[in-house]
Amino acid sequence: MTGKTKFWMGFGLMFVSGLVIGAVLGGAFVRHRVQAMIRQGPPELGVLITEKLKRDLNLDPSQERSVAAIGRDLDAELQGFRAAAEPKVRDAFESTHDQIRGVLRPDQKDAFDAVSRTFPLWPAAYLDSSPTGEAKNSSP
Repeated sequence: MTGKTKFWMGFGLMFVSGLVIGAVLGGAFVRHRVQAMIRQGPPELGVLITEKLKRDLNLDPSQERSVAAIGRDLDAELQGFRAAAEPKVRDAFESTHDQIRGVLRPDQKDAFDAVSRTFPLWPAAYLDSSPTGEAKNSSP
C-alpha cells in the first residue's frame, strides 16, 4: 500500500467513525430530551414567550413584567389541562400495553416488558414501579 492509499483509507475511517459517533450521540441526546419531556412536560411556554418577545420587540421592563405574568397564567392553565388529562393518557398507554401483550407469545412477553421499560414513548409515570415495588407492566 502506498502512502497516498493509507492516507485516504485513514481519512475515510475517521470520516465513518465520526458519522457513527455523531449518530450514536445524537440519538442518545434526542432520546434523553424526549424522555425528559414525557416526565416533566414541555418547557414553560410563558418563559419562552417572554424571552422571544423581549428579544424581538425590545420590551421595556414594565412590559416584560406584564408579559411574564401573562405567561405564568398560561403555564398554570396548561398545567391544569395536563393534570386533568394525565389519568386518561395513562389509561390509554396501559390499555395499549395490555392489548399488545395479549397478542404476544409467552416467550415474547418478558422481552416486550424489557423494551417497554426503555422505550422513550412510554410515559415515565406508567413505567415507574407501583407503591408495592412491583412494575406495573410486568403482569403475565
